[in-house]
Amino acid sequence: MSRFIRHNILWFLWMIVVMGLYAIPGSDLQSMSFWQAMSLDKLGHLTCFAILSLTMAAGFRKQTFSRQLNAHPFRYAILLSVIYGGVLELIQGAVFVERHSDIFDFIANSLGAVFGIVIFRIIYGRELSRTKF
Repeated sequence: MSRFIRHNILWFLWMIVVMGLYAIPGSDLQSMSFWQAMSLDKLGHLTCFAILSLTMAAGFRKQTFSRQLNAHPFRYAILLSVIYGGVLELIQGAVFVERHSDIFDFIANSLGAVFGIVIFRIIYGRELSRTKF
């Protein structure tokens, strides 16, 4: 179990950071034009969730506690990242101050999760990944 935690602590901590970013009140966000905010916002969502799924897939691939996670790290990394992104969007609209849920943010989160796996395959190559989607 300690090896599982050691290999997966990075993405877990990143989840906390992402939740903190979601919790920033809307009034504290930098004001800019609508189109600037939209493009930067979506890029931020995509980047955060690419990092999440990349670190999650790497952790799942390295750990030996769960054969299922080790055998299908991409599938579980994308699934968990997309679910987490959806839950955060719902929470953002219901709980966080001066924030709202946005389907386009959820789409950016989901695309970021897939993009993180693409980056994983580029960095580590097919030999290390040796797992099919």
